[in-house]
Amino acid sequence: MEPTQKPARQWVSLVIVLIVTLGALYLVLVGTRPGRPPLPAPGETQTQAPLTGIAPGALYAASFPDLNGQELALGKWQGQVMVLNFWATWCVPCREEMPIFDRVFKKFANQRVAFVGLAADEKAKVAPFLQQSPVSYPILIGDLDALEFARRLGAKQAALPFTAIIDRNGRIVRTKLGPYTEAELEAQIRSAL
Repeated sequence: MEPTQKPARQWVSLVIVLIVTLGALYLVLVGTRPGRPPLPAPGETQTQAPLTGIAPGALYAASFPDLNGQELALGKWQGQVMVLNFWATWCVPCREEMPIFDRVFKKFANQRVAFVGLAADEKAKVAPFLQQSPVSYPILIGDLDALEFARRLGAKQAALPFTAIIDRNGRIVRTKLGPYTEAELEAQIRSAL
């Protein structure tokens, strides 16, 4: 590699992080999602999640398209412990964490535990990535809306990976910014069960 290539790659990474951050800030300040209905407002039901201002009803009402373009509401997994992982193809720790999530998903497959990957990325990037690095759990496409939704679930920074563990009653019982180890993730799921 020539000496000029490394700084160029660093600049590209910096520009991508800046664009994602500015996009998340735009969503926070403007609060709209062009072409799609707004995310449910916090506090729409009387039961509040303990770690955030989002109620279970609002959490389950949120919907995002899958790789086929079909909108899926998170309510599809209501009544199960849900591991909701926010990730992106450009996020190295996210990519490293996904095989761990896949293994743990398979271990808990018969225990009413749902894993959902919510990509803060474009379908055009996610689909080819998943062809090379497939996972067994469902992946939804959130693009910049995913970062706004993560913020509403307790993410204090527009950074990835971010994971929320939601109990069977729709309460967020654990959030984490940064990658999970396999043992840590299994322990958190057992605690939520």
